[in-house]
Amino acid sequence: MLLRFFYQIASFRIEQCEITIAFSSFRPLLFQTSEHVASSPALGDIIPFSIIIQFLFTRAPAELKSPFQRAEWSHARFSQWLDDHPSEKDRLLLIRGALEAYVQSVRSREGKEFAPVYPIMVQLLQKALSTLQ
Repeated sequence: MLLRFFYQIASFRIEQCEITIAFSSFRPLLFQTSEHVASSPALGDIIPFSIIIQFLFTRAPAELKSPFQRAEWSHARFSQWLDDHPSEKDRLLLIRGALEAYVQSVRSREGKEFAPVYPIMVQLLQKALSTLQ
């Protein structure tokens, strides 16, 4: 019983350290170019790809809707979805759906160009999905 208690405390502390490291690694990326963000060595191992791609949605034009905007979810609903889907693969698939919807919207209006951040997001998504296989 006591051993289980210490194991739970140790697991909690390890998780806290991992979160602290991820936040510390993410902070310098906030004001970098999208290209620089995409080339960060922290991607994948320290900062999940899904977090970085979600961050890049904030740099996109309004037409490139984030997954929760596309689904017309509130922030609370999206947060609940993330809690219910801790799998990186699930999160990446949701992102892929949002990116595919953007492509369809550009094509439906016969657009010729995509937002500059879009190819960076696709590149990261492809890299992330390839690491899961």
